[in-house]
Amino acid sequence: MPSVNGMTTAIVSSPVPTTTAHRGIVRQLLTDSAYAIVGFPLAVVGFVAVVVGLTVGAGLIAIGVGLPVLAGALLLARGLADLDRVTIGRVVRRPVIRPAYRAAATDAGPVRRMLTVIGDGQSWLDALHAMIKFVLSIFAFVVTVTWWAAALGGVFSWAYDWAIPRSPGNTDLNTLIGLGSGTGPRLLLHTAIGVFALLTLPFVVRGVALLQAGVSKTMLSDVAALRSTTATVASPAEQRLTQVTMELAAARRDLR
Repeated sequence: MPSVNGMTTAIVSSPVPTTTAHRGIVRQLLTDSAYAIVGFPLAVVGFVAVVVGLTVGAGLIAIGVGLPVLAGALLLARGLADLDRVTIGRVVRRPVIRPAYRAAATDAGPVRRMLTVIGDGQSWLDALHAMIKFVLSIFAFVVTVTWWAAALGGVFSWAYDWAIPRSPGNTDLNTLIGLGSGTGPRLLLHTAIGVFALLTLPFVVRGVALLQAGVSKTMLSDVAALRSTTATVASPAEQRLTQVTMELAAARRDLR
């Protein structure tokens, strides 16, 4: 032990890092769970509203009413996408960049503004995301709720097992798999299932949340970023090609 002024001091390891890590795991678990559970009803609302809006708008195009309906559905998809970008950022632990949408001129009329929204590729990608998110959110919601129910229901089975009615001919799972019959083997099996579900809960919920958030991030941010990068890279090449073309044209004039 190190000595200070002749006095021996003991070094006590601080439990703060371990405690902080545990709090981080719990915090992330709650964040991922909220993303999967709360995101499901939002996905249902978004799916119904966007699909109905696009379908009705496309059907009414012929009589001239479909244009504002289509634009409204795409603007709704854009608003839902903005909300998703905020929640996705909390799951992936980094900000999700909002792409630049096509904007109409300040003096553009209503029809021109609606056509600008309808002609924007990212707005259609947002609408497609609302449909795909609906499918992913069902999977994430079911897995998350099932794992939470198995964990809490199994760990606390001792508290409510007595209140569950059982008929004389009822055969429990513990009996079927050869662990014996009766309250003891039943509670032992249920508790073991609950402990397993509780220990794997952060990893399972994290996995389904990252799956849904990863697909959403790709559609709502990464595609636009890749398209912007490709355009930026292509611009110097296009400039060089234009310069070569001009030089060739000048050389032909000099030969004449």
